Amino acid sequence: YLRELSLSCFQKLRKWILNLDSSVTEKFFKKHIAYTTTTNFVDIVPQKRRLRINLNIQFEKISDPRGMCKDVTNMRRWGHGYVEVGLSDRKDLDYIMI
Repeated sequence: YLRELSLSCFQKLRKWILNLDSSVTEKFFKKHIAYTTTTNFVDIVPQKRRLRINLNIQFEKISDPRGMCKDVTNMRRWGHGYVEVGLSDRKDLDYIMI
């Protein structure tokens, strides 16, 4: 389902998320992958041309000089979170992971 670029970005992002803390767990669902500790803090929704990353943090708490984040607080989506980031280019991966 994922293109090669999206797959390599997912693998790098996945490794980074899982290494944040030993309590982080990964759960695969039909439409998304959830990363949790006591609750979901990141959901990744694989799409044809990008990874849609949902962050369970208030939009106002995000520092995003590039303007890549979108406030999805009142939108219904697959996955959880108040902030959405689209990842379609490998060069944006390091920025997203900071």
